[in-house]
Amino acid sequence: SGLPPDTGEPSQPCIRAKWTVCLGLAKQGCVTRQGQQHAGDVWVADIGMPPEVYEKIGIEGQAFQEKGIVKWKG
Repeated sequence: SGLPPDTGEPSQPCIRAKWTVCLGLAKQGCVTRQGQQHAGDVWVADIGMPPEVYEKIGIEGQAFQEKGIVKWKG
């Protein structure tokens, strides 16, 4: 896509997506800096990590209970 997941500094060319799906957690480059403009709405898909893993980093671990994908609220 041309958008590095760690920096969010788009290369040339770089796709401007309507939606981006990240696995496990939103990637920093999709939710900060210019990356937000290129990533569009960011969704996070469950990859089977236990809720305790999310809770250790301060994220509600039950987010995937009803659906396998949730919209990132940042």
